[in-house]
Amino acid sequence: MKLLKMFSLLLPVLLTSMSSIAAPAPPVELKRGMKITTSVQVKAAVYQLNGYDSLGRPVILIEGNNITVDFNKAIMQGSNKRRWQQES
Repeated sequence: MKLLKMFSLLLPVLLTSMSSIAAPAPPVELKRGMKITTSVQVKAAVYQLNGYDSLGRPVILIEGNNITVDFNKAIMQGSNKRRWQQES
């Protein structure tokens, strides 16, 4: 009887803690000006993101503590702009 009573008291606590476990978020696409503040997985692709005219504006800003950015085989490959003649 005591076991049943203890189980009935613990059941709501267990169910509440299990419901707080969130499903993983879908992978995100990198975009110019993006700010990452939580752990994310990047959608696998080749990203060519144009920079800004100022070094004070990052293309992507990752800010915070204990953040993991899983690039998941994604590649950041510079920009779409060609400024130099030797670039093909």
